[in-house]
Amino acid sequence: MTGAGGAAPSGDLRSAVQAAWDDADRLREIITAALDRGEAAGLVAAARRLYAIDSYPEQAVGLLALVLRTNADHEGAERVLLDHLRKHGGDAETWFHLAPLAAWRGDVGDMDKALDNALYHDPNHAQALDWGFRQRQRTDGPEAAIHWLWRHSSESWRAHVMLGRQALEWGETARGIEYFRAATELAPHAPGPLAEGARALFDNGLDAEVPAFVLGRWRGTHGPTPMMYVVEAGLRSGNAAEAAMAVGRLRGLDIPPAHREAVADLERRVQIACQEAGL
Repeated sequence: MTGAGGAAPSGDLRSAVQAAWDDADRLREIITAALDRGEAAGLVAAARRLYAIDSYPEQAVGLLALVLRTNADHEGAERVLLDHLRKHGGDAETWFHLAPLAAWRGDVGDMDKALDNALYHDPNHAQALDWGFRQRQRTDGPEAAIHWLWRHSSESWRAHVMLGRQALEWGETARGIEYFRAATELAPHAPGPLAEGARALFDNGLDAEVPAFVLGRWRGTHGPTPMMYVVEAGLRSGNAAEAAMAVGRLRGLDIPPAHREAVADLERRVQIACQEAGL
């Protein structure tokens, strides 16, 4: 079982692929794990098979393109992505996968087209925004990168958060907060903008600004993360009362399993801080 341009896989990998040949979920797991281990050789046939049987072809074609790229078949990777677009229409993920291939060819026009189309289909596509921003920084400098990001920000809360983070890096706190506020206005009910803005402020040591930004906007539907940053900021700044108030709001939520241990730790630390403060 050897794909064009790919070496034969190792015995264990070959056996695993054969056993999962008709199971898209298992085949995807095997290919992803093999790529993570640096075992791209011999995966081409498996990735082509996954693309043929996966009920989510837009996901499978990206993995196939990655396998081909990792096996130094950049032209083949670009070809399968373009064929997919012709057959299935555009989607953000497929267009994004074309961007680094165009950059590898040195075609800035095609790279821009791929990124523009990816962000047309999903203005908040994290990889397209991050990769495009960093690419502009490398090739054209920081001002051009900011201009590129701003050009894609009108419908993108994530681009606004990135602009806000950049403003904080430049020491422009008020401007950064304005970007974060604009992000929450673009998606007032989504958890991402509020959580990412709170995180950026906390990461920059702006403990007083975290609750000022979060408390007037937070609702239970935003999930625990923004309020967790309020608690952390209160503890770090020595404001035990504010931390206790924020923990109280968390107690009214159905905490997702992934956050339960962290929330329990916050409650313990707040209790200690309140005892030490005589509250």
